[in-house]
Amino acid sequence: MMYLVVAEDAELSKIIEKMVFETLRKREEMRCCKKAFGSEIEIYSVKDLEYLTRTCKVVFINFYSPTCSYCKLFQPIFSYVGAMFKGKAVFAKANVMNVPEIAWQFDVRGTPTTIALIDGSLKACISGFVDEETFIRIVKDILKKAKCM
Repeated sequence: MMYLVVAEDAELSKIIEKMVFETLRKREEMRCCKKAFGSEIEIYSVKDLEYLTRTCKVVFINFYSPTCSYCKLFQPIFSYVGAMFKGKAVFAKANVMNVPEIAWQFDVRGTPTTIALIDGSLKACISGFVDEETFIRIVKDILKKAKCM
């Protein structure tokens, strides 16, 4: 979509062009998430999950257990990557002891397990701990598939 701005004053024309560009950029960013979430979202119910999938096209869920040492190692990576891609996807945590029905729904058999949903459908499942570089690559691939990158 192209907009043509015509103004007598060249400086005014530049200001209007910049405003139009910023508005279009923000609209493009909101295409994937209607709201920019922080990286410390916790899922406590099926309703929470439904809200997240309605609000964002791409949802990453990290299933964890409070007693899992690999989960504790992965948590800072998950939070950091979530902050990197804020506004493009939502990154949420789910304690398998608090929401076993959601873990069962996605056939989570161990922790940590991270899943990626696009439009509410399961697109990827990452079982176990992954390093930061690998997780960033996976997230970028999912966001490209969803046309959010």
